Amino acid sequence: MKTNWYILLIKQGYEKYIKNKLSNFKQLDIEEILLLEDFPGYIFIRSIKISECLQKEILLFEGTLKFLGKRNNEIKEFSGSEISCFFKKEKAKEVPKFKIGDYVVIKNGDLSDIDGVIIEIKSSFVKIKPEFFHKTIKVKLQDIQHI
Repeated sequence: MKTNWYILLIKQGYEKYIKNKLSNFKQLDIEEILLLEDFPGYIFIRSIKISECLQKEILLFEGTLKFLGKRNNEIKEFSGSEISCFFKKEKAKEVPKFKIGDYVVIKNGDLSDIDGVIIEIKSSFVKIKPEFFHKTIKVKLQDIQHI
């Protein structure tokens, strides 16, 4: 039987909770459930047709908001090729792990070749303290590398 992808929008922080609930939801024939780091607040579900009744039951889970693309009581079924763009982004954005205290150099942008120590990390940015500045520099994670 043909499976499609469905995208469920959820409150951030509920990803693992809802994935676990869906995994144990016996009425739903799920082939795969994915959480992608670059897309918090979304769960990707590969399954056979999700009926309107099952949609309503899933939306009762704490933290769920809606299925993407819902029109006329039908949720959008995404093909594998439509979903593959999400997976490509996820793989392309693999960034080395950094921690506070790492010595790094900026490799892109106007501030390239400036090096310093990471003093703060936030989602996709870090703050670096160069040796010769008295201020910190905010830089995107993908624009730095370990020395």
